[in-house]
Amino acid sequence: MVSGFDDTYRTFSNNVSAPWVDGNKVAIDPNLEKWVEQTKNYTDKGYNQKTILWAAEWAAGQGPEGKVFGYFMPAWGVDFVMAGNSLATAEADGGKQEVGNGCYGDWAATIGPESYNWGGTWLCAANGTDNPDIVADIMRTICCDDATMKKIVEEKNDFANNKAVMEELAKSDYKSQFLGGQNPLQMFCDAAEKIDMSKISPYDQGLNEEFQTAMHDYFNGTVDKDTAIKNFHTAITEKYPELKTE
Repeated sequence: MVSGFDDTYRTFSNNVSAPWVDGNKVAIDPNLEKWVEQTKNYTDKGYNQKTILWAAEWAAGQGPEGKVFGYFMPAWGVDFVMAGNSLATAEADGGKQEVGNGCYGDWAATIGPESYNWGGTWLCAANGTDNPDIVADIMRTICCDDATMKKIVEEKNDFANNKAVMEELAKSDYKSQFLGGQNPLQMFCDAAEKIDMSKISPYDQGLNEEFQTAMHDYFNGTVDKDTAIKNFHTAITEKYPELKTE
């Protein structure tokens, strides 16, 4: 069904009932418990390949010899991750991202069970720059100019932070060759409307990563669940000594 342990994680972690940290206390949300339960079930029944995110085995499932049914991805994961992994002849070996090379063009996108956020592309300016006007113009052009953002989508198959442009392209003849000529933009627009980031905390990245890592041992059967949770608490106490665990 999925490649590994982490594939479905963000559908759970982005739809929690409360932040990871309240004051200085860390609590595991019931939705994350559901992820643990489902992933353990998938692992025990052979519904995944026991891979971890970004591993070579995880990426191979997206290629022509892959046996994985589907991947949970952000918009950037389609062309910046899956498209390259789908090729029989890699670009480094002279291959092109085109239909006929591996399973490029055989994938399609569909609406997932929950909306979620997964990073993005960030443009930063250095404090004290000698060229504030030029920097400001670059940032406005890339982040706010309709024509530029439209071009980014059409040429790079990315999803821009401009609602009007994305809605326009969603209703246009825009096509993703990797997705077999599909226009997935309306799905992305609809999903974006449902993303709820009200439960975030400054510790999210570190806590999410340590929680996933600790649970990998449980999924693989090398420790029981209680031990995995204790290991998670130990790891985050070392990383964030100011926090307290249950």
